Amino acid sequence: MPTVLSPASRQAYAVVLALMVSLLFISAADAEEIVIGVLDGSHKLTTEDIKNGFKENDKNFINSCGKFDVHGDKFVLIIEMGKFADYLIPQKGVHLCDLLTSPTREQKYLYAPQDPRDATWDGHTFPVTPSIYEDALGGSAEGYVNAERSTLSFWGDNGSNDNHTGGCCALMPGQNAAWYRPYRLLFSPKEPAMYLAWGTKPTVAVPNVPVVFEVNLWNMRSEPVLENVTFNI
Repeated sequence: MPTVLSPASRQAYAVVLALMVSLLFISAADAEEIVIGVLDGSHKLTTEDIKNGFKENDKNFINSCGKFDVHGDKFVLIIEMGKFADYLIPQKGVHLCDLLTSPTREQKYLYAPQDPRDATWDGHTFPVTPSIYEDALGGSAEGYVNAERSTLSFWGDNGSNDNHTGGCCALMPGQNAAWYRPYRLLFSPKEPAMYLAWGTKPTVAVPNVPVVFEVNLWNMRSEPVLENVTFNI
């Protein structure tokens, strides 16, 4: 026998459904991608390249990071290297130039394990454990990600080793770490938003018994939202 929803349940269901449709629409609208650079693995990318830009051909270039200052800290940086894509969120007040030219020890960005442009993203981000390589740009400490690869992707090197061309470290799961990897850098503008993440999930409702649940409300840097927010359920 089909279940008949009460008027209140139907209203709540409609609100949730409308919210889901709205989120999907917003996600599609916000998914603009701008190609900052394409590296074929033959060029050693330095901070000077990032600031000034360089172009050898359409498969080996990077645009000057200053072109994106108008977006401030409202963006997601995506590093695509083979089968892997890393999603980086700038810390508050950090522009693209700051992010791209800083080693991980300066903690200029956070790592999102899921694409922040997805409607299902709940705002979870994590600090990046710094790499031991002081001159390398990007990346992370060994073992930071998972068993499929050793680190997040490095996109450049500001040291004296001319063999550190392209990016590092893996194009596919289980591959040995090495430089000279080809990759792409993508810039996706993203306006501030609030995200809900479960603390305690609700269980199956029992008639005449309150449903208790807990949610975290935070911004895209996993910082708690301290203002008053009203929910209609």
